[in-house]
Amino acid sequence: MGEPAVGRIAQALRKLRDPTDLLSAALVLVLAAGFLTPTGAAWSDLFYAISGPAILVALWRGKATARGLGPGFFLPVALILWSTASVLWCTDPGPRTNAYLVDGFCTLVFYVGLVVALDQVRFRRLAVNILIWFAALNAVIALIGYPWRNGIGGRLGGIGETRQAILGASVIAVAMLFALFRVLNDKTWTSAQRFAGSAATALMLLFVALTQSRGPILGAAAGVLVLILWSEWRFWILPALIGLPAAVWLIDGAVRIGGLDRALHDIVIGPLTQRGTSFRPEIWRASLARIAQHPWIGHGVGGRLEYKSFTFPHDLYLSLLFYSGAAGLALFVGCVVLLLGGVLRRPGPERSLLVALWANMLVSGLTDYGQIIKGPSPLWYIIWLPIAFSVEFVTRPRVDGAVRLRVSGVA
Repeated sequence: MGEPAVGRIAQALRKLRDPTDLLSAALVLVLAAGFLTPTGAAWSDLFYAISGPAILVALWRGKATARGLGPGFFLPVALILWSTASVLWCTDPGPRTNAYLVDGFCTLVFYVGLVVALDQVRFRRLAVNILIWFAALNAVIALIGYPWRNGIGGRLGGIGETRQAILGASVIAVAMLFALFRVLNDKTWTSAQRFAGSAATALMLLFVALTQSRGPILGAAAGVLVLILWSEWRFWILPALIGLPAAVWLIDGAVRIGGLDRALHDIVIGPLTQRGTSFRPEIWRASLARIAQHPWIGHGVGGRLEYKSFTFPHDLYLSLLFYSGAAGLALFVGCVVLLLGGVLRRPGPERSLLVALWANMLVSGLTDYGQIIKGPSPLWYIIWLPIAFSVEFVTRPRVDGAVRLRVSGVA
């Protein structure tokens, strides 16, 4: 009984001699582990000890190379290098400042490895499945423990890299958009698979809503709207999305269901409104004042805002200005224009998914996020994964004038 298992393990290990398989295994491990490791430190240690070195070995051995890399690939590299280099002119360095050099290097390794690996259809499908089903498992575990850990009406936090409500909501939103895309567009799915995908999507949407994180909720809503508007089912889904809440409101107004009123107030309306603005306008004013001191190259990664108890600008765009200056923001805007523009110009069914991922990132970034090179971190899922998928999409060879679907079973 033991020999077949040992033989399979030995065969799997022999396959890792191939750089392509080694690269795929290393990235699958890090993508999956982010949803299950108990702490951020454990996930980081896994990357430092296993996944990161394996990615470097695979890239160095040379067989795992991507094709047709152009500005779309190198501009994000420039953004990572510039952000990392800003450590050198950090205006108020602390004991951890130099650690951002390691963070930037790890982010670069993850990004380059992911772009190269996505050239392989098998890895692409496996990575998407890992994202969907491990994120769904993460959401299920968090939802089961919600009444005891957070209490009804409390802010839901997950496990692994979703334990912090705001970042966790955005990470789960990324996986949810992959799942919804497949539900709406993957013709190879059976009815059972479509049902399972729909259930996973609903659970992840519930997770995002119960975090009560308003920026990520708006980002997820923007992404969902993009997928629906691009879907052939839009004339059925949009009326249902509008009609169902309206019907609940009308029924509640006519019958006055006490339990429903309390649930809406305790779980939805109250938590979303009682926190006010969460000091965001004050944080942003303080950030702009500090940005004005070093507008062109920023305060450097590792700099601290030092406004009350807040240490960073809580806005993606202000964070880019604060840490890496106008130069860093320009590089990011260049990535958006080049990659999102390239995605919009290329025909293909995955275009709607990538636009949805960008919408989620850009909208949710209005109210949060800090240093983009910190890593391993949830921003690898929120920012760098959509960027890598977009680079692969805009450089993929066309077939009969269109880009073939590779997220699903259609080669």
